[in-house]
Parts: sequence; structure tokens; C-alpha cells
Amino acid sequence: MKLDRDIKQFILRALCRAKEEPINDDTLRQLVRGAFAHVAITEADLSQWIKELETGGLISGTTDELFGLTWGLSLAGKHKAQQLR
Repeated sequence: MKLDRDIKQFILRALCRAKEEPINDDTLRQLVRGAFAHVAITEADLSQWIKELETGGLISGTTDELFGLTWGLSLAGKHKAQQLR
């Protein structure tokens, strides 16, 4: 589905623009919702797309007490995101 691909590519580009800084999960979700405001995105769909990127080895999530869940690009994800520019 084209929407799946577009949102996954948006997530990779957003994380790439963060310049090696992790993005908080809530912030990442807000960025996606803002960019795709014209589309009804369910929380389940968004979670699934993020999980698919993580399972595919393109992003990595880390949870800690200070920042909660944050996301960053893996080396493979960085390479893929740079191809999307």
C-alpha cells in the first residue's frame, strides 16, 4: 500500500533530519500525524509501521526512565534514509 510506504519513508527522513539525535516516541507520532493530517491514521496502524521499521533493522527504540521511549536510525536505516533525499 502506498500510504504504508509513504509513512515509513517519512519516519526515516524525520529521524535522519534529527542529525543522530533520538526522537521521543510521542514527538515522532505527532510529526507523522501532522504530515499526514489528511489521512485517518489509527494508533494501531502507526504502531505497526514503526514496528515493521524496527523489525526490518532500520530503526531502533530505547526506553529509559529519563526520556521514555526514543527512536533512532540504525546504520542500515541511515543508509536508506540518505537514499530518500
